[in-house]
Amino acid sequence: MSDEYIGINIDADEKADWKQHVEDNKGEFESLTQLIIKSVQREMRGEHAEMVPPEEPKEVRADVDFTPIQERLDQMNDHISALTGEMRELELATDNSGENSDMMELMVAIHNTLPQVEDAGEFVSTQEELALPPKERSAITGHVDDIAEALRADDWEVSDAEVARAAARLAKEPNNVHSILAEGDRLYYEVK
Repeated sequence: MSDEYIGINIDADEKADWKQHVEDNKGEFESLTQLIIKSVQREMRGEHAEMVPPEEPKEVRADVDFTPIQERLDQMNDHISALTGEMRELELATDNSGENSDMMELMVAIHNTLPQVEDAGEFVSTQEELALPPKERSAITGHVDDIAEALRADDWEVSDAEVARAAARLAKEPNNVHSILAEGDRLYYEVK
């Protein structure tokens, strides 16, 4: 039996891919002709590689209790809020943009409105609305808003921010005025 010639027209890129396959598989194919012959024979015998669809990803579920993580995040958030308040107070206390004599007068006026306690342990903050005149209320709560109201009731023209700045500076001075952070609010008091 004599060999017969069959011509095939294919795209140049496809021919280059087939030649590369022959190069990559020299042990199996010696030429492009041999690749074509073996491929056709395998197809006819049904030995062609079947396309296997990829496996569907399996859904994995896990019951995880995130409560401890959430609690820790809440604690961290509380600490960050406290630090932010501390930084704000420090910034207010170190702001020297204003006349020193006015600041000193304001600090003295604030000092006169603060709660007086025997020791720091007896200072108890209250977050409740107190139906008292501003001066009496500030002498109990030590809250900047109450101190500012008390000063305005005594005809001081001051903003809450100015009172906060002066109170923060007063607490930094070497005296018996102290402050605590309670529920996100800075409260001031004097230990007798």
